[in-house]
Amino acid sequence: MVKSSYLELMKVLEIEVSNIEVVKRFITYITSNTKLEKLILECFLPPEIYLENVYPPNPSSYSKERIVWKVRMYPRFFENKIKYSFGIRIDCFLKLSRELIKDRVVIITPSNNDVSIDVNIKSDILKEYQLVIGPFTTRSESIEVKADYYAIQDWNISWNIKYPSVVLETNNGKVSALIKVKNLSPDIREVPMTIYIDNFPSYLIPFKVNIKGLKEYNVKVIEVNRAIIHLPDIPLRIEFI
Repeated sequence: MVKSSYLELMKVLEIEVSNIEVVKRFITYITSNTKLEKLILECFLPPEIYLENVYPPNPSSYSKERIVWKVRMYPRFFENKIKYSFGIRIDCFLKLSRELIKDRVVIITPSNNDVSIDVNIKSDILKEYQLVIGPFTTRSESIEVKADYYAIQDWNISWNIKYPSVVLETNNGKVSALIKVKNLSPDIREVPMTIYIDNFPSYLIPFKVNIKGLKEYNVKVIEVNRAIIHLPDIPLRIEFI
């Protein structure tokens, strides 16, 4: 075992927002530069959760309080290296106890195949995040943005199709932008709006994860907490408003 061996424990919370904020999915990935054997992954559940599905589908232990999997790491080529991974997913319905998005105001002004989108988002808890609006089925040069921190990036729709999205950065938990899009395809009726948080506060994750068997290995454990918040889609046609 080399001294530089590590294990990354990544926890990802997926949240959907309508009238309330609901956890719909919890994902845990473990990744290492060394194949680790005989590990056990425990996930402790909040009492108010409603479980819909788990993956892998046959955990070694399953109860209302805890789900246990035997870790079976598989090799994959990532960042020009062979790494070993294992992941679990819990599909669920779980209302968040704390409100993440304080204010959310979106004003849409459509005109033929053009549209203006005035966006204002505020969070008292989340200070750093990205707000992604798109992808739009148009060219990048057809999008104008007025905002303090933004970028227009191409996002993959499929393996050979890319469309631009507007990526907005926060200023102390706030995002404000005016987006003007020209020459929209008549087929597009709405566009996704999603928040990505790379450093999600650990105290806001209602699931607890424990990995047994690491004492046998000289590995450094790196924990990463992320969240994806799916906000309601933005309607782009007058009949949707």
